[in-house]
Amino acid sequence: MDVDFKNQIALVARAEEAGRKAVVGGCRYIVSEPGRAEMAFMVVDAWQGRGVGSMLMRHLVDIARETGLKELTAEVLPENTSMLKVFGRFGFRSAAGRDPQTVLVACFPWDFALPRGRTKFPLQGRARNRSLRKRAIN
Repeated sequence: MDVDFKNQIALVARAEEAGRKAVVGGCRYIVSEPGRAEMAFMVVDAWQGRGVGSMLMRHLVDIARETGLKELTAEVLPENTSMLKVFGRFGFRSAAGRDPQTVLVACFPWDFALPRGRTKFPLQGRARNRSLRKRAIN
């Protein structure tokens, strides 16, 4: 894996767990062709439903917009309704995919509605107080 924060981006979410910092989620995208990247997310079971995936998505979309990507895609298992809801809140829509066992979601980073006067998504709710640090995963 060659995380260069241009063609390959990787982020992790860390939180206090049992008195120690622990990685509770992560995401990445890899540019698959000029202007287009494929994304993947992971959130530890105990942290699902607590805003970690949404927080990671906000940061990844900000980076995609800043680097000029035109399209983001992800393949999601149809039974992963929680992640499909997260993608839906961020404007992703189902599209025809290669694998009939997954749902392909796609969106365009410049289509996201940002609050007036903002150039980035604000951290909201529970995500506001969580620590997110960019880390290259080697």
